[in-house]
Amino acid sequence: MKTNILTFEEALSEADDKKNLLLGNGFSIACAPNIFAYNSLFEQAKKGQLKGISELKEVFDALKTTDFEIVIKELENTSKVLSVYDKKSHVTEKLIQHSDKIKNILIDTISENHPRLPSNIENYRFMACRKFLSNFIGVENAGRIYTLNYDLLLYWTLMNNEDNDIKLKLDDGFRGNKNDYVKWNSEVKHETQNIHYVHGALHIFNEEGITKKCTWSNSGIPLIEQVRSAMNCSMFPLFVTEGDSLNKLTKIRKNAYLLHSFKSFSEIMKQSKQSLFIYGHSLADNDAHILEKISKGKVNKVFISLYGGLESNKSLVERAKKIEAERDEKNPLIIHFFDAESAKVWG
Repeated sequence: MKTNILTFEEALSEADDKKNLLLGNGFSIACAPNIFAYNSLFEQAKKGQLKGISELKEVFDALKTTDFEIVIKELENTSKVLSVYDKKSHVTEKLIQHSDKIKNILIDTISENHPRLPSNIENYRFMACRKFLSNFIGVENAGRIYTLNYDLLLYWTLMNNEDNDIKLKLDDGFRGNKNDYVKWNSEVKHETQNIHYVHGALHIFNEEGITKKCTWSNSGIPLIEQVRSAMNCSMFPLFVTEGDSLNKLTKIRKNAYLLHSFKSFSEIMKQSKQSLFIYGHSLADNDAHILEKISKGKVNKVFISLYGGLESNKSLVERAKKIEAERDEKNPLIIHFFDAESAKVWG
């Protein structure tokens, strides 16, 4: 494995013609670290709904984390183990209830903390992001974008077309109608779909077997307001908040839209003449269902962003080496690193 860090432009020149992009939480943090970093979400939740549940606050403290997913994972795993030792324990049921409670707190906190309107973010940032995305879904590029994020930043960026010089080809698989939402039809083949919210998103809902996407153009109501209204009616966004990879995959398999996006990523990873860029993802085990598609696939070039040097990203580099080593020798994988800041994703 090459351990030198490329610039983003150098990475692009090294890549195959078909370039695909996988986005992690670092994509959103790079735009607004005071909003989208896990620690900020935890501090917001601690002042709100977590404040009245002392046990949950103590669990975060005991695990020395502010990561919602880690706590969810520990609660779910503990409930399974406890049920083996004491099948009549009421604590098992309480652990599951608290796990579900944290999922809802996470949803509520993201919604409350999220910028209300796209105009809350400077337009030059959207233009810079569109330029970055054009390397994958520009007029002359036939790649796909897969995001693991729940927030609306990617959607807002894709919808911001004020700069006519930056044209994007985009299809998220949803089709229009006269209601205040558009729907994803599982019976339609979506070969052209190149935008995938693999773990769902704030503006995507599942109701009675129909996956819907809220839109501003159909209703004139800001998306974040639509999300809050839906949650007030006990409708929660479709996103995957399970704590570990296996539970995430279980949730994905229960929804046709999520499963389609996951399968799309799997299919792309089976093609050798493709390149994958990973931006803002730590390669953590709780997304093993995504990462194993890379290690067991045929895509031969992967470019991973690093914020800071190799020394400050030792764990990430080691995880990347492990993925590279797991690849079948018949289909070798070369992993490169590129400087996250050089991509100028948000200007």
